[in-house]
Amino acid sequence: MIICDKFVAKKIGDFLTRETGFTILFESAIVPNWREGTIRLRNVSLLCTGDSYKALLDTLRAEKKLPALTSEEYNRNWTYWDVTIQSVDVTLSLWRWIEGRGLVKECSMKGVRGVVDRSHILNDPDWQPSRRFPLPGDFDLDKFVVEDLLFTIQQPNEFRPYSFSVFSSELNKFRKQWLLYDLICAESIVGMFDNCLFSVHKPQHDAVIEEGSDLSDGWFKMSHLKINGVPIDHFNAGIEGPFGWIRRGTMDIDLHVRIPQNSNDDLNAKIREIRPSLLMLCDVRLNNLKATIPLVNPHISYLNNAMIRPVVAYMNANRISIPITFGAEIDMGNFDGAWDVYAAGMVDVFSEQVGMALTQLVEDERERTRRIKRVGLWSIQTATKNLMTVLDYARGTRGWEQFTSALPIPA
Repeated sequence: MIICDKFVAKKIGDFLTRETGFTILFESAIVPNWREGTIRLRNVSLLCTGDSYKALLDTLRAEKKLPALTSEEYNRNWTYWDVTIQSVDVTLSLWRWIEGRGLVKECSMKGVRGVVDRSHILNDPDWQPSRRFPLPGDFDLDKFVVEDLLFTIQQPNEFRPYSFSVFSSELNKFRKQWLLYDLICAESIVGMFDNCLFSVHKPQHDAVIEEGSDLSDGWFKMSHLKINGVPIDHFNAGIEGPFGWIRRGTMDIDLHVRIPQNSNDDLNAKIREIRPSLLMLCDVRLNNLKATIPLVNPHISYLNNAMIRPVVAYMNANRISIPITFGAEIDMGNFDGAWDVYAAGMVDVFSEQVGMALTQLVEDERERTRRIKRVGLWSIQTATKNLMTVLDYARGTRGWEQFTSALPIPA
């Protein structure tokens, strides 16, 4: 039985290595239920670094009697993974594999640990976010569950390493082509990002995003994302405009999202028919901010440079908390092939809306100051007039009748 487990483990590991590009090893593969096609993998190791992936490519090229790749031909500018998993339960489906939806139907992971290394990546100044194209065999899971996950993430440009953990998560859909969209639609995700607690779940009440809308029509549903105290440098690195001028601070995000709820599996067909949009209502609080205006910026004219200074002054003068509330709409087509918020265009929308909200706050502050000055000036004028009237009465230049007629009549 032990020999059989090791044989099955090796064959599955070789198959997954060829399909994914990860060097996948595991201690044993136990088959609890042949009828249901369920397999449990224990002590799984996933490795995908520059050397391991090159070795895999050279092996595949050798099978085709091709020479190994040279250092000039091989591109190492991508993310490295070194992950171990305590146990993985997978449910396989041959029919799904024939349909081109991948071999795995359901997956459950426990005890995930690893390092995500991006410190060696060189950023192209002309880089633009892009979305992937679907390929036959892309995974399309009906259920995906993760418990006890902890990653250490290393970013380029000497950005400090930080941790990302998931205590528990459950997704009813998890597809390679709609990865970010399915994460937003998750039933529940609870974890920590850079020591900041976050959660994604269905709200207990229907938040109103659009006046006159109806969530009971079977097409829309709600998702609630909340995270507190996240350092702002995760959001505004490389961003232009008021949001990019913030150098220090934290952010609390309370985001309600209305997402299209599809009654069938053909989401692409539904998008082609009505082009639905994802609607967001975001409540952001910027805490303990420190902002600076760039000294040299060819994209800002002299006049605009003078106009933006009140925005930065408002940030620095209100260090405790700045509340920002805004709504945004993102076309659902942006999530087709998007793996992150940059590819979906969410960061651009977020930055633009925050900048507009900050500018509006400054305008409101100016209007309040102008009204206070107007009221103060009127009060001084009235007090001065009454004082002069009293002095005239004291000197005897005016009588009591003239004095009482000069006083303002109470409303």
